[in-house]
Amino acid sequence: MKVLSPKNLQLVEGKHCIVGYRMKTGTEYCIPVTERVWALMDKYEGVNLPLPMLDDYNPLLRQIMFTVGIDKRITSHTARKTFADWCINEVGLSEEATIVAMGQKNAKELTPYRKTRPKRLLAEFPTDLMRREIDRVPFK
Repeated sequence: MKVLSPKNLQLVEGKHCIVGYRMKTGTEYCIPVTERVWALMDKYEGVNLPLPMLDDYNPLLRQIMFTVGIDKRITSHTARKTFADWCINEVGLSEEATIVAMGQKNAKELTPYRKTRPKRLLAEFPTDLMRREIDRVPFK
């Protein structure tokens, strides 16, 4: 995030995206700019957001975790899992599209991040195979 610059904001297929290469792997990423991202860029006047130093980041997350009362441990890695979950289960992106958005090299690298939820299953399941009467239970 710290190395983002205005040149990372590009038109791809007529859509605004943040594009670049992951520092860790050198893999290309392409993330469509949503309304929420536009609002953040407007607030901070560009793509450079005020971020804490990496050494301070996880302790800061722990402090937030305890203050807010979150029982689960949160780390910077949690954000990648949350993003993958959002792409797959909320937006309905394919594995291939999620890999590109995350800057992964292949589906095997996505495995630690993905967890398909029932909402996604039901969105893809053929509706003509489902029972239409949801109020009637076939047994008691």
